[in-house]
Amino acid sequence: GGVPAEAIAEMRGQPSWPLWESVAPTLVYDNAVLGDGLVPGARAATVSAPTPVPNGGDSPGFFEQAAAATAQAIPGASHRVLDGQSWGQVAPEALAPMLRRFLL
Repeated sequence: GGVPAEAIAEMRGQPSWPLWESVAPTLVYDNAVLGDGLVPGARAATVSAPTPVPNGGDSPGFFEQAAAATAQAIPGASHRVLDGQSWGQVAPEALAPMLRRFLL
C-alpha cells in the first residue's frame, strides 16, 4: 500500500508541497475519520434539510462519484457539477448561481 515513490517525488516538486508537508501530522486523523471511505448511507439518510452537493467539473472523477453518491444517499439532495472548477478552488462566480437557485 501507500503512495508510489515516483508520485511522491512528483508531489515534492509542486508549489503546494510545503502546505501538505505542514499538515502531514493531521492526515492520520483524516484517515481515521474517513474509515472505509464510503458514503455513510444510513447516517446520510437521516438528513432532513434540503442539501446541495456540488463538485468541480475539472476535479478527478472520484470527486464527482463521491458527490453523486452523497446526493443519492441524502433524501431530496441535489447534485450539481460546477463546470470549469476544481476540488481545490472554486470561483465565487461559479458557486453563486448554484447557491442562488438553491436558496430561492
